[in-house]
Amino acid sequence: AAAVIVARIVSEYVNFIDAQASTNNQNDLQTMMGAREEINRKLDEKNAEFLTLQSQAGVFDLDGKSVNLPLVRMIELNKSLVESQRQTLEAWAFLQTVQQASQSGQNMQQFLLQAVESLGTSILAKQMGLSEQDAWAIAKMNEELLKTRAELANRQQVLGPNNPVILELQQEVRVKQEFVSSYYQQTKSTVLANSADLGPQLLSLAQQRYLMANERLQALQQQFDREREVAASQNELIARLAIVDLDRRRLQADDEDAQSRIDALNLVRNQGIKVSQTKDARPGRLPSSPRLVLVVAVCLVLGVGSGLGLIYILDLLDDRFRSPDELRMQLGVPVLAMVRSLPPTGETGADAIQCHSKPNGVETEAFRTLRTQIAFSDRQAQRIVVTSTEPGDGKTTVMSNLAVVFAQSGKKTLLIDADMRRPGMTALLNLKGQQGLSQVLRDERPMSVCVPENVYSQVIPGLDVIPSGSRPSNPAELLASDRFSELLAWAETLYDQILVDAPPVLAVADPIIIGRMVDAAVLVVRPDKNRRRMVIRATEAFAAVEVNLLGVVVNHLSSDTSGDYYGYGYGYGYGYGYGYGYGYNYGHDEANAAGDTIAETEPVDEETLTEEAPALRRAA
Repeated sequence: AAAVIVARIVSEYVNFIDAQASTNNQNDLQTMMGAREEINRKLDEKNAEFLTLQSQAGVFDLDGKSVNLPLVRMIELNKSLVESQRQTLEAWAFLQTVQQASQSGQNMQQFLLQAVESLGTSILAKQMGLSEQDAWAIAKMNEELLKTRAELANRQQVLGPNNPVILELQQEVRVKQEFVSSYYQQTKSTVLANSADLGPQLLSLAQQRYLMANERLQALQQQFDREREVAASQNELIARLAIVDLDRRRLQADDEDAQSRIDALNLVRNQGIKVSQTKDARPGRLPSSPRLVLVVAVCLVLGVGSGLGLIYILDLLDDRFRSPDELRMQLGVPVLAMVRSLPPTGETGADAIQCHSKPNGVETEAFRTLRTQIAFSDRQAQRIVVTSTEPGDGKTTVMSNLAVVFAQSGKKTLLIDADMRRPGMTALLNLKGQQGLSQVLRDERPMSVCVPENVYSQVIPGLDVIPSGSRPSNPAELLASDRFSELLAWAETLYDQILVDAPPVLAVADPIIIGRMVDAAVLVVRPDKNRRRMVIRATEAFAAVEVNLLGVVVNHLSSDTSGDYYGYGYGYGYGYGYGYGYGYNYGHDEANAAGDTIAETEPVDEETLTEEAPALRRAA
């Protein structure tokens, strides 16, 4: 039923369109034909009026353009009059200048070039004491003089000063030089002699030039006045002619537009309006709404797009490293070791160090791996500074355990606490209140005398410690002094390995200063805490001053199965204990954040490491 109704409606609509179009076309055609007849009547009237006014005003058609002869003559006369006025003013100004110069007795040579157009080039040359023949002769003589001088210079390179050829050429140069000089002197005398007659001649010439220009100006002015009177008498006719011509052109355009519309209406009437039915009305096999395919496609696109957008936003909000490969690729330095959270030992002093309290524990292998990486590095690494991006990253714990494993390997190791602002290493080893690095750097005695007084031996064989000492007011200046470099040089002669504990690199400038004095630097990174931009900024700070960054130590890893660097551990229970900071608030104590490491590698005993050392060195 619906299809039948639609088919009937379409059929009636087509019939209605045909009838309506035919009626409208006929009405429009009659209206346009009547309008065109009225336009033609007005156009004939305007054409007749235009021809009458054109004849009265003296305007003629030339190549399809209307030409007003009086106006054309007046325009040409005006151009000539302006040019004549300019020439008359120039002639009058030149006459006044020459008269004033003649009365004051000035040199008239300066006006000679201005009058060359009237006097001619021959008079100008005569007044200057020159002629074309003289100019050619003196130019020829100068050319020969240059050639003779060049020949003389070439001969003097191979012949002696008394050689006849040299003497002859020198005589020829003198003769030609005297000729040229005498000619210029004679020319100058001639110019000075003729200067007395030049003034009256220029004055007479200027007067004649002014009189001729003035007479021509008067004649042109009279002719221009006559033509202007004629043109003024025809201004009214010309204005009316312009108005009639504008109306005539407008009516012609209206006539052409009316004719084009009539032609279009005739074309539509002859062809008629073509209306065809593209498809018969039939009931659909499927509902028009909802469309299952479209709904599924839209949901799929929106779901995937929303998921990708959410992932992108989460990635922007969580600006942390997700894997060692990402860390290595973005920083451009190797990952030396990866350690996880260490369980608290409950001890203080050296017993709080994991590698000392549990030397055979699996936790120690991470630091032995770090020691091996440093030992087999292709760069010299006897003096190493260990720092972190910001406080609480665990660099003090990594440093203390690294020092212990170096000492356990048989290397005599010196541990220097250069963090004189918040000395975490000193607090860890129960050396607070003892003299140390600050006293050494302020002392003026030789290193061999003052350093042994500030070195403390631990219960760990082969490990000596220099604590931070009393807190100075200018730690950066002390570290940048020559005393610190002398301390490193002294220690290099007595110790196999020197480790320096430095403040965070983004907090103060101390690590940069120390990094320029040691062989290499190691950066401790906590991926669960450090932002990616902060770590990149730390590595860029080292690269800016060409500090040898050996690599990074990934610290405080959790043991979850997600693969991310998440989770916080427990420290050894020591802290800084007093409120002297780097200039901002810290989220965790260095000790609590640093008590963190369990190795992710299998245990390796000392005998196996010793046996494989030569092969590893060759591979490195």
